[in-house]
Amino acid sequence: MLKIIRSEYAKVALILLASRVLIVLIVALALKLGAQTAYYRYPDAFPSHPFWSGFARWDSYFYHDIATAGYTQIKSAAFFPLYPALMNLLGNLVGNVWAAGLIISNICWLIAGNLFYKLSKLILTPKESLRALFYLSIFPGSIFFSAVYSESLFLALALASIIYYLKRNLWLAGIWGAWAILARPTGLALAAALVIAEIWYYRGRIWKLWHSLQLFLLPLIALIVLFIIDWLSIGDPLSFVKAQSFWGRSFTDPITSFINSLNRLNEFSNGFNNIELHISMIATIIVTLLLVKAVGVKYPAIFYIYAFTAWALALSVGHLHSIIRFIPVIFPVIYYLAHLANRWWLHYVLTTIFIIVNSLIAWQFSIWYWAG
Repeated sequence: MLKIIRSEYAKVALILLASRVLIVLIVALALKLGAQTAYYRYPDAFPSHPFWSGFARWDSYFYHDIATAGYTQIKSAAFFPLYPALMNLLGNLVGNVWAAGLIISNICWLIAGNLFYKLSKLILTPKESLRALFYLSIFPGSIFFSAVYSESLFLALALASIIYYLKRNLWLAGIWGAWAILARPTGLALAAALVIAEIWYYRGRIWKLWHSLQLFLLPLIALIVLFIIDWLSIGDPLSFVKAQSFWGRSFTDPITSFINSLNRLNEFSNGFNNIELHISMIATIIVTLLLVKAVGVKYPAIFYIYAFTAWALALSVGHLHSIIRFIPVIFPVIYYLAHLANRWWLHYVLTTIFIIVNSLIAWQFSIWYWAG
């Protein structure tokens, strides 16, 4: 079908929208045929339209509570403020905070997809760029880009920041990077990557770094804003750090995180939760190998620095639960996969695996099994 369509951006739109159709069909089937798990804890987000509730599970309720009542408990500080703030603003306009979350996520998905494609054209052939976007769209866990989660918002902000960094527009790179810090913890990895990349850019001319002062100060201002929000709401400027312990996270090395996850496999009697952890552990090994193998490919330095910084952060929280949600936002991995898949057989193998696992995760998520 893509060969019939001549406009490249019509192809981009088709990929972005068709992938959402797949997710919608899976959620509809899951809600129709699947039995909701005993882990079900919350009332439907959309009581009159239960289908849409399939996109509001687990963390969605924390974002909703923050959007409507602010930070009322320390464990909610693990969820950064930008997404619920936007939910609150749009919710006042449309009359429903839940609907606002879905609208924000899906608009950000369309923006992120277009930025992802635009950035890919700097390093990939046109065919590889479309393939990369296709992989991003069907990657396991892509339901989170359309759910009441902050993944698509963060991805759009991170991509915008890096695009402007490569254009050497450091003001806009810093501004978008600062917003990314307020969207997700991975924004801290992005900010660190921007600083490291800029130091690398001026290697041997370190005294010229004063030209890049905005790239250092804007993310720092965002971090200070985060401290102030936590201090005013909960009484502790480091609440977002301390909140991690409520979710079983603690700063440690990646090997310990992997071993802890191995030990957790025996703790779960629920088959679906075991599936999620198995998927996360297999994905961790594969992505780590891909990142190592990608070293030496002529990508911009910021790609490598961001990918390794963000991946190190993801692997340093004491376990590998939810790791599947971190992988798509570490977008250089998807670019490299698209480059490797010039072999037709590998492309079809990856497509088959991604669609199957992505459908399984969407199915789990919509009927209240932990899926990432």
